[in-house]
Amino acid sequence: MGNYLSNALSYGHTQREVLKMAMDAGGCGGEYQRAQRHCEGKENAADVHACIKATADLRRCMDGNQCHFKNFIRTMEEGLDQDDQRRSGTYSVPEAERWRWRWWTGMIRS
Repeated sequence: MGNYLSNALSYGHTQREVLKMAMDAGGCGGEYQRAQRHCEGKENAADVHACIKATADLRRCMDGNQCHFKNFIRTMEEGLDQDDQRRSGTYSVPEAERWRWRWWTGMIRS
């Protein structure tokens, strides 16, 4: 059990580093870091507004380099759709994916 958790944490850390390098390579590293900073664990209205703006800025940046971010945009949109469905109660994350790190977690569409 301990190995599973440490493997999952290691996987998440590795994925964060890979994503950060990909965002930097595509020219959206700053926007990604701002979205992470403004969106993780935020709940009050001012924080939610800042998260929505940061998410929109990241999406605009990624749209500006579609060749590099095509798969990231698709994955983010699908994930945000699932998050919307989960909030409305029409979708539940499959057991196999519950531990998986989702890089867009906490980000909110306008």
